[in-house]
Amino acid sequence: MIEIAELGLTIHNVIGGNTKYLDEYMELYEKFLPQYMRYAPAMRQRAATPVDENAIETWYQWLLVVNGSAVGIIGFLYNKKRNVGLMVDFAINSELRAIRYKHHKTFASLIIELALHQLTHDAVKHGYNNALGLIAEVEHTQLIQKYAEYGYLLLPVEYEEPPYTPDLANLTAEKQKLDKIGYTKLYLGIFQPLDCILDPNDPHLINTVLLSLLVDHYQLESNHWLVQKLIKNTTA
Repeated sequence: MIEIAELGLTIHNVIGGNTKYLDEYMELYEKFLPQYMRYAPAMRQRAATPVDENAIETWYQWLLVVNGSAVGIIGFLYNKKRNVGLMVDFAINSELRAIRYKHHKTFASLIIELALHQLTHDAVKHGYNNALGLIAEVEHTQLIQKYAEYGYLLLPVEYEEPPYTPDLANLTAEKQKLDKIGYTKLYLGIFQPLDCILDPNDPHLINTVLLSLLVDHYQLESNHWLVQKLIKNTTA
């Protein structure tokens, strides 16, 4: 649990058996991201089952509570193989977005920084000085502009989001329905580590981001058309 008393902020990590706040988390998820409710079974399982310390990905499902009211969520993970984070969900009630705290002009920028701090902690735990950053798939250009204020770096990649992850496929008896969703064209970028500037044209950075997403997270095979299209070296 993370607390910032001055804001009345408490963050509950709804993961690894901590299901006390799961319903509140899922209510906000359905409110803000109804188009992704297909992932609800995987999220509930993640909350209900013990953390697998041997897994490549360490998950976080943060419920953001201000003065006793649930106001937002952020779901992200740390990939210890690639030393990079991936943000999968982020939503905050509109009335909270203007909250300022120290050098932060918005509540969202504070939460992104806290997530980056968590990734730094994970990186140090696994022998690195810092994480590479926090990857994020983005649908709208307006959001890219807003995220840029928080250190988001857009990558020059013609990215398409796969319709589901293997953990979701394993929890449903209707995989054919998932296949019908198809691939979605999205923007792809990364929130840069604190006090660090990345080069968006760095081949190693781009390859690491794509491997983390397509090979580790979505677990696409090396001969998959999207992997063949975007990744130069799938053995890395």
